[in-house]
Amino acid sequence: MITGYTTNGLAIYGAAADFPWDADRWPNFSPDEFDCKGTGRIALDPTSLDKLQALRTEIGKPFVIVSGYRSPEHNAAVGGAAHSKHKEGIAFDVSMNRHDRKAVFAAAERLGFMGLGKYATFMHMDTRPKPARWGSW
Repeated sequence: MITGYTTNGLAIYGAAADFPWDADRWPNFSPDEFDCKGTGRIALDPTSLDKLQALRTEIGKPFVIVSGYRSPEHNAAVGGAAHSKHKEGIAFDVSMNRHDRKAVFAAAERLGFMGLGKYATFMHMDTRPKPARWGSW
């Protein structure tokens, strides 16, 4: 673990291999799918990962993770929102190639993802405390 914590108190690890991954709990994913593409660091909320695993199980098809954790400096470099939930380890951008967007949206909403955003090629989902929606559904 490196020094520092995300805004929600999660530990930040220096590399995906350092993250305490539970392969039985999240069998369809691996930590290197979620590390910061700019720094290699990783911080993830286990409850958010549980929801993502439940969504993957319900949909029954693999997800490609476009973006998971983002360090503050990488988030700024890619033009991410100042209050991005990626910096808190509670957000995922998932490619919608080969997926029914409406079915994924409905399942994500039902499973408790509160932030849902539609982009041209991916869906953003996060576990913020209050509902937020953007993009045309």
